[in-house]
Amino acid sequence: MRLARPDRVECSERKARGLPAPLPVPSPARQCREAGRDGCVLRAGLRLPLPERRGRDHPPPAERICPMMSVERIALSTVLPLSSETLAEHVRVGDAEQIAEAERLAFVAASEVEQLAGLALLTQTIRLMLDGWPGGWLHLPIAPLPSDGTVAVTVGGEPVSPRAVVPGRRPALLLDALRPEGVVLIEYEAGYGTTAESVPADLRHAVADQAAALFDARGVSDAKTISLSPHLSRIVARYKRLAV
Repeated sequence: MRLARPDRVECSERKARGLPAPLPVPSPARQCREAGRDGCVLRAGLRLPLPERRGRDHPPPAERICPMMSVERIALSTVLPLSSETLAEHVRVGDAEQIAEAERLAFVAASEVEQLAGLALLTQTIRLMLDGWPGGWLHLPIAPLPSDGTVAVTVGGEPVSPRAVVPGRRPALLLDALRPEGVVLIEYEAGYGTTAESVPADLRHAVADQAAALFDARGVSDAKTISLSPHLSRIVARYKRLAV
């Protein structure tokens, strides 16, 4: 004998008594979609206001600001992030003309490593422009920030001192919660140093291997042939920051 589902029995009894059918309970996924849409959340079929989170680090949702950020690299280094001898040996070239071509491709490979990993291999100036004051912690997009590095912050042309600066591979600033008006400009120097020897060995290898792949693919128009080196992809993955 097949038993009827309890919810169907309840609906049948309500219908027999002339009562309206119960409202369906929204799924958890739908509750998540509805949460924050109008400042309410669905709980047990009722719309309840979201709790306000007070404090500097957790302002109410209506007060949160998500400023637009533009990132620019200026004062780039003209030095290769690895020696010409190491590059020539890895690309397997000995002719002066071929070495010059390999060096040109090494600059391209170094740019790919920097863009993919959010790094500055050699010392360069990073300029950030935001259209509003972020407040609280601001993670700097390009690493590393030297331990003795300085960060200049201006708002509307007026200098502002950050409350704290975190150097290293995960650089960040702690800014006051007060929100001055004006365009925010942040400049700092990022990079491992001014010479190729200061760049980590695995990143130098990634540049050399990608330069060799580009050198071997010269004149090839097939998109499947021209791709990132597997070594570059694996090494860059160790340095990339994950968004949480």
